[in-house]
Amino acid sequence: MIDESELPPSASERVKMQTTYFWPQMSKVCGKERDVPLKMRAAQAVQIFAILCIVGINFLIPLAAKAEPSHGPEKGYLLLNGGVGDPYRFIAMAGGSKAHIVYIPTADVAKPGVVMSPDAPASQGFCRIVSHVTGAQCTVLHADNPNIANSEAFLAPLKDATGVWFTGGEPWRLADAYLGTNLLTDLAKVLDRGGVIGGNSAGAMIQASLLIRGGKGKDKFDRANIIAPERHTGFGFFTNTAIDVHVDGTRREDELADVLRDRPGILGLGIDNATSIIVHGDTLTVSGEGRVAVWDGANHNGRGHYHLRNGDTLDTASRVATILPQNSSQNDQKPEEMAVSKDLALRIKDQVRMPDSEAKLRRYIAELQNARLDTVPMDGVSNLPNKQQLALLHLNASAFGALQSVSFIEVSREGADVYDIKFANIREPWRVRIAPDGKVQGVDYRTFRRITELLH
Repeated sequence: MIDESELPPSASERVKMQTTYFWPQMSKVCGKERDVPLKMRAAQAVQIFAILCIVGINFLIPLAAKAEPSHGPEKGYLLLNGGVGDPYRFIAMAGGSKAHIVYIPTADVAKPGVVMSPDAPASQGFCRIVSHVTGAQCTVLHADNPNIANSEAFLAPLKDATGVWFTGGEPWRLADAYLGTNLLTDLAKVLDRGGVIGGNSAGAMIQASLLIRGGKGKDKFDRANIIAPERHTGFGFFTNTAIDVHVDGTRREDELADVLRDRPGILGLGIDNATSIIVHGDTLTVSGEGRVAVWDGANHNGRGHYHLRNGDTLDTASRVATILPQNSSQNDQKPEEMAVSKDLALRIKDQVRMPDSEAKLRRYIAELQNARLDTVPMDGVSNLPNKQQLALLHLNASAFGALQSVSFIEVSREGADVYDIKFANIREPWRVRIAPDGKVQGVDYRTFRRITELLH
């Protein structure tokens, strides 16, 4: 059985320990700035601060317990992506060509009883891609119940793993299969060896201590059901946190306010699709073309959150952010309020796509399928090297069959035309963004997931 002392504290245990919470805000008292407890009763506040003014005492009033800090792994790393994945960075962090990677697709496996052993041809999509790109060792692990996840044979590949990747899908599948099992003990050992645990979408959400959107069915996307009563505990490798994903694609960045209203000590993080956070100890670093919304319980110019961008860092213990100069001017602006041309601003407002973007996209797809890679203009897609990215896209596009449809979705807040592309041999479409300059700005191709689908 699992040794519970080795596991990070669960969200439910943490909530029990924190019967009261404290969040400081600065207030002018006696001509000085002091920390004011938010939950202090007004009458108490007046009396206490009057006494402080008289006697000149200058210290923090301990009327409520201060929220505990958030911590990542002390020795290892977390690489958590908001949607599209960050495979090249993950492989590099895990050791490159010398890595031993374990891939866990459980969140995306809908049929119960499916067994994905390392020797099963139908489970080799992810690992084939890893081998194709780097030659690294890769193993697939999947269990749909705790009994399998507790077996020594199942856990054996983790003994020398340098990186573990959890794909996107349904967070509840990960919770039901792995919470309370020896898998979490062995994952903690991967981190203790200096390894990396990564995940996109559901695979990122589950690493937090508080799991949001852990319910089953479509109602989990309803704001009222953001925390499922029956399933709200994550793996806890990133303590005292709640993570939301696909924020820019779903327009739901304000929904973390509901989480903090009931749990004001939690650090809430909303990660955009093409954006990752790297967490090591008490340092969080943002990487990618999007943003990370930070909900820290403070008031930021009338909002409950602020944004970090590529290169910005956050001390998760003190919750002090270091924002790069080029990012600081954008922090209090919405993307549509930034300096853009009048025509672009109108196009975003009226949701009018560029007249030639679909034609360009169709041409790019044909060129990818025919391996004419040098003619496809790329713009830092998912922070991956362009040549490797294009080769990987070609491998997918050539295998997915004939192009069936190209559907316009929206003009993004940055002015990119967003399309869904459907191929004959896959169930779900690619989502592609064409930037105002005509370059391919982002591809939510979920490479490893779709190749696995194709081989099933």
